[in-house]
Amino acid sequence: MWPCSSTLTTEFLSSQHSVLLYKSRENQQLHLFIASLGNSLLTQRKETPMRIIPFMLAVLTLAGCAQQVPKSDIDALGKYHWTLVNINERPASTLEARTQLDFSNGQVSVSGLCNNIAGPATIKGSHLKIGPLRSTLKACLDNELSAHEHYFANWLPNVSHWAIRLDSESPVLTLSQDSGEYIHLRGEPTAETRYGSQGDIIFLEIQPLVVPCNHPLIPNYQCLQVREISYNEQGIKTAQGPWQHFYDSIQGYQHRSDTRVILRIKRYPIANPPADGSRFAYIHDLTVEQALVSP
Repeated sequence: MWPCSSTLTTEFLSSQHSVLLYKSRENQQLHLFIASLGNSLLTQRKETPMRIIPFMLAVLTLAGCAQQVPKSDIDALGKYHWTLVNINERPASTLEARTQLDFSNGQVSVSGLCNNIAGPATIKGSHLKIGPLRSTLKACLDNELSAHEHYFANWLPNVSHWAIRLDSESPVLTLSQDSGEYIHLRGEPTAETRYGSQGDIIFLEIQPLVVPCNHPLIPNYQCLQVREISYNEQGIKTAQGPWQHFYDSIQGYQHRSDTRVILRIKRYPIANPPADGSRFAYIHDLTVEQALVSP
């Protein structure tokens, strides 16, 4: 019997995905296609049925291969943030395109909606089961976003299959249902993928007002005033460092001059930074505290 070929399997799955996946049950239709093809060949060549056996064995081998998913595909799920780009044949609207899926440790989380949604994600080959889902209960004042959230939260638990196309600059994830409905999501590397490490967690308290500081390249530079905060395992503050100038930027953080904040930040070492650049990348992970201050 022919061995599974990863190249051939990928091409076959791509063809199956574009032609069959959008019509009906993906794997059942694949088997029906094979059965129909076999019956047709037997009908046409009843006098010499043995001649088609090698061909049928090859096709059935491919059917078995279609259930296998390369480890690189499974690994890729957790290496990217997945942003919604298509719902069936329709491009996602600007509001819908804020929807992001993240896979980690057997869980999927959804952000970009009114509420954060999360739940288990179980993979068996090309099969994917999502749910049951749990959600925060924040009121949604945007009716359009509320409707999209309701639709998406009810759509995800009916996902039955997944596939990733990695042969492009930006990988594309397809989630599909047995009904034939599907969505496409485009991958953006996570910070761990971009910087090649898990990074570490620090807590910074940031003063509302920025102050002039001496930057080697930028005249009249304004620095944040920060100090590092330490917490114990119970989440109680145990220490705080001195106030100091912070010359770097914090990705995902928008500073406000009327708000004091404590941020949980992921800090990643940068390999081979430029001579005038920072050794670290800082990414806003969570706002722990915030308070408005008087001008």
